[in-house]
Amino acid sequence: MSQSGVEMSRSDVHAGDMPNTPTPAEAEAHLRRLLEDNEMPQPDEVEHHPAEMVFLYHEQKLALTFELDERWPPTTLEPPP
Repeated sequence: MSQSGVEMSRSDVHAGDMPNTPTPAEAEAHLRRLLEDNEMPQPDEVEHHPAEMVFLYHEQKLALTFELDERWPPTTLEPPP
């Protein structure tokens, strides 16, 4: 389940504007669309925590953690080195 450089759109932030941290529902919807658009499986379960969200895949014993901060959404999704 690896993808390299999946492009994501980002709304323009003007000088002096404070970017908004997404709500958990907005972040989850965005990530689910990203997975669907790239023909990747949806999580079995989603946990919402302060400032982060965890997508759980039970059969694969996999957890993907997404930090939600002012840089949201990222402009690209890059796999770790």
